Amino acid sequence: MSYLLYIILRKSRFMGVVIFYVVGGGIVLSQKINNVNWEREGEFLLRMYQDTVEDNSYESRNAYDTYFRWKNKILLKSWDGLLKFNLEAHSQGFGGDGSKEDVCFSLKEAFLKLELGNFGFTLGKDVVNWGKLDDVVILDRISPQDYKWFILFDKQERKEPTFMFKINYHPQDYQIEAVYLPLFKPSTVRFFGSNWALFGHIKKVIEEGNYPRSYKEVVRNIRIEDEEEVLHSSFENGEVGVRLQARWRDFDYTVCYMYLHNRIPVLRELTLKGNTLKKFLYSPTIENLSELVNLSPTNSDLTLKKGHSRLHIGGLSWETVIGEYGVRGELALFKGMPYLEKDFSYLRKDTISFGIGVDHMTPNNFYGNLQFIEELILNYEELFSQEEYSHQITLTLKKDFLGGDLVVNLDSSLRLSYGDWMVNPSLAYKFNAGPKITLGGFIFEGGLSTLFGRFSNNDVVYIEINYKF
Repeated sequence: MSYLLYIILRKSRFMGVVIFYVVGGGIVLSQKINNVNWEREGEFLLRMYQDTVEDNSYESRNAYDTYFRWKNKILLKSWDGLLKFNLEAHSQGFGGDGSKEDVCFSLKEAFLKLELGNFGFTLGKDVVNWGKLDDVVILDRISPQDYKWFILFDKQERKEPTFMFKINYHPQDYQIEAVYLPLFKPSTVRFFGSNWALFGHIKKVIEEGNYPRSYKEVVRNIRIEDEEEVLHSSFENGEVGVRLQARWRDFDYTVCYMYLHNRIPVLRELTLKGNTLKKFLYSPTIENLSELVNLSPTNSDLTLKKGHSRLHIGGLSWETVIGEYGVRGELALFKGMPYLEKDFSYLRKDTISFGIGVDHMTPNNFYGNLQFIEELILNYEELFSQEEYSHQITLTLKKDFLGGDLVVNLDSSLRLSYGDWMVNPSLAYKFNAGPKITLGGFIFEGGLSTLFGRFSNNDVVYIEINYKF
């Protein structure tokens, strides 16, 4: 175990060295102070996917994703503090092309939290959970997410810890939380080379297909690069969030403000010909590729930048109980959300999003959760794939059997404005003092320019084995 810890810390570079000393200090304290409790938990997670239909020779017909996690909590009771650090080993592989990734070691959540009277202070890599709705991102914007597998994992599994400093002030009647992130970390999005990449296997399709040499040369030189300004750490480049939590009568509510970089990139062109490039990537027809090739594009024309524009976000969330039903909602104003125009050029618009959800648990353990989400783009002009008004419904149905050991679950989402939808049925069984095994699947349908429809050929079934010890 000590050798594994050494490798993980070495991989984590500077943060690993810092956490090494913090963790080491916690271990020494645990030996010297009686009022210390060290909680440890291991977790093994394996997911194996199988494509339901073989659409082409380039896709990965089957894949696996595996994690080993070692979770640690050191409770410093004398100091009213908590030291938490989670180490992770991760590997994945893909069938069809036979590719796989080497085992990757990382330091996940790793922070020190101290309570001093009405104040709480947290420093380190942590995850922030804001907002009231489930699996819908309106106000839960601070922590980036890992979309390498699109949404095959739920939101909490997708979240990626980031280095931050948090202050909590919590007297009896309300709580104020302030978060400062000195280093920007975007959500993880693949653009090429996998079933779940935004542009799929388009480069390999052209490179290995029966296309003219000039077509292959153009596609081979397509590049997507990071923006330099968001990669440099500085006080001016930092991000902040402030949230007030309080209660009014039977309502728990929060008011928040965030000044962040947009987590999901929007591609920005370097030249006007870059818009024709985006036209081909988002709608990969032979006509659009011919149009791009006929422009005789240079390397600059074939280079796109990941745009992570600054956003001012103000929001309100609330929840209450009405009879036997839980009711919650969120409302947010986004200043300067990035979009693509009809001609694929980059622009920014102010946007209002709100959502309301209702859930209920029956006496026989049948659970239902229904949510409605609305988005309005202000000062609207015709965009590539966004309507002025958009409506989305999500529905979750769950039923427990055998004292909770067997769970039948159905998650679904329908985007009414775009006609695309997703369904995720699953069946999970927890063995006594053993692993939990889940069988499930994902079905995506819709037009090629829609969120779910882009992956309509990627319907999968999967088995997941999760064991905690």
